[in-house]
Amino acid sequence: MPLKISCSPTFFRTIDLSLVTFLANIKYLTARLNPLGVHANSKANLQRIITDQISAKNIAEYLVAHPEKVTYQVPDGNFASAKKLWKFIQMLDKQKTQLLNHLEQLVYSANPKLLHYCVHDVPLW
Repeated sequence: MPLKISCSPTFFRTIDLSLVTFLANIKYLTARLNPLGVHANSKANLQRIITDQISAKNIAEYLVAHPEKVTYQVPDGNFASAKKLWKFIQMLDKQKTQLLNHLEQLVYSANPKLLHYCVHDVPLW
């Protein structure tokens, strides 16, 4: 039976997908928990001081009390490559916007008379 690892969404965002894939390859399962459910469960303990150890205990108690609400994730290799491709496309789009803005500044600084004709947008010459 594989070992199960659960964490809060804040921590889950900080770990790399490759780590999740590695853990799945060595028979570890990861789960992303609802922080509201864990918080409500820990609130029932009436503890006001929160440390890492207490948070870990609260997460473990939530897992024991509500196993039906926990979905363990198995990473898909296709998803990882699609995510990398999507990030690359977003980066290219951002670079295109930056370059167009830089070009517009250069055109206006080299030809200040054009600014009069391009008040709202660059005309379709």
